[in-house]
Amino acid sequence: MPFLTDDDYDVQSRQELLAVIATSTVSREKAELMAQAMITEAINKRFDTAAIFSATGDDRSIIVIMYMIDLTLYILHSKTATRAMPKVREDRFTAAKEWLKLVNGGKLNPDLPETADADENENYLGSAGSNTQRFKEW
Repeated sequence: MPFLTDDDYDVQSRQELLAVIATSTVSREKAELMAQAMITEAINKRFDTAAIFSATGDDRSIIVIMYMIDLTLYILHSKTATRAMPKVREDRFTAAKEWLKLVNGGKLNPDLPETADADENENYLGSAGSNTQRFKEW
């Protein structure tokens, strides 16, 4: 079941979406899956993306909906060769990428379900070591 609904697009620009889909070679569903993959890749270390994207209705995160629409519309616009990309689409795409970067880096903490090992990932600093010397130097 798709994460975004038709009503979600009404908030940003329903008419813009219809115009882009009419001229796009990529379907809306495929563009939404691409946007979902971008979000998942950016935040899956800290957040349970399966739970985020399986939510329905009012249980869905409004911030994820907003940025997913921004990413989806940008993807759809970028596939249309006959129309110029609106500046607002570029700006909102840049804002979405910046939000993902801040969330990934731990600088923003949205109200999203965390992974079971989120605390372990956050405190892990890595490990270092070396093998014992096997041969004497000459």
